[in-house]
Amino acid sequence: MEDHFVVHYASASFKFICDHCDCTFTTYAQKKHTNLDHLMEIECGICHVVLPTEEAMDKHNNSVHQPKK
Repeated sequence: MEDHFVVHYASASFKFICDHCDCTFTTYAQKKHTNLDHLMEIECGICHVVLPTEEAMDKHNNSVHQPKK
């Protein structure tokens, strides 16, 4: 649990930095502002659909391009 806590709530001296602007955050969850303030366009390398977030692309890949069992 402590390891999980550190991922989401680092010490006050630790900062997560946005890759697109000068914003800094003390929690990883706040860094998700990137998806809202800096809408990304990620293109699927297989079918070339364009999605706005990495999370959406992960869901797309898992549901559309998941290997058949």
